[in-house]
Amino acid sequence: METLLRARAIQRFDFDTSSTRYHGQNALSLARIAKLAYKDHATLEQVVTTKLGFTYFKIFQAQGTEAYLMADDEKMILSFRGSDQIQDWFNDLDIDLIGGPMGGKIHEGFARMLHFVWRDLQVAIRQLKAEASEQNRSLPLWVTGHSLGAALATLATAYLREKDQPVQGLYSFGSPRVGDRTFARHFNADFGDKTFRIVNKNDVITRLPPRVLSYSHVGQLCFFDGLGKLHQDSTVWYRFLDSVKVHTADMFDLDFSGLENHAVNAYVQATFRGRYGNRPGLVA
Repeated sequence: METLLRARAIQRFDFDTSSTRYHGQNALSLARIAKLAYKDHATLEQVVTTKLGFTYFKIFQAQGTEAYLMADDEKMILSFRGSDQIQDWFNDLDIDLIGGPMGGKIHEGFARMLHFVWRDLQVAIRQLKAEASEQNRSLPLWVTGHSLGAALATLATAYLREKDQPVQGLYSFGSPRVGDRTFARHFNADFGDKTFRIVNKNDVITRLPPRVLSYSHVGQLCFFDGLGKLHQDSTVWYRFLDSVKVHTADMFDLDFSGLENHAVNAYVQATFRGRYGNRPGLVA
């Protein structure tokens, strides 16, 4: 009975709004939010407003891009939906680099998808912050997403920070690279210490697009190994690279059949183990 009660307690949406460093509970809660983004809209709204207790929830949808903004009296969370068809979205999107925020270049396909919903998102975020300010409250914004959603979350954060809009933190799960080295350098100088790029084992999607096309990752690497242990030292991650070779010539011929490490459920499990370990009776 005690174990069951503990398992139920862990299912609550616990969140530390003051943290700006990597926080295991925040990572788990945002991984769950990223997973919810794959639900149908009715289920998603019910869970967010009824079970998680958010008083504000709005869906932004256009041309295949979906984003969700939720808020309560203490925080806002912006989440982007990923894709159920990993190979399709990667093969179909234009990977050319175009001018983007922070003086660098960004993935053209990702940029196009974000801009379908970006104007309406900005209006909603400003309105929520204005209402909170009128009530003498701060309303820190957290941004998250898995896979394609992680890429869009990263770009959204970059555009907000370029306009000096406050963002409390970015947690991305299984993100592909989204910009060139100049973009990454400027992004990291401004917001790298509050960006946590979570990678589960040898997730192949996090190796795309390849560096030979001038792409580079942003933020702090938070790598979960095969035993579920969190590493924030990139040297551990580099030991895995020999098993995940991605070159320009074979980029579109990758074997996408073994994507279990990229699945959103795998990221929920990884962050859960990172937070609570492998204790019997506790489920993510």
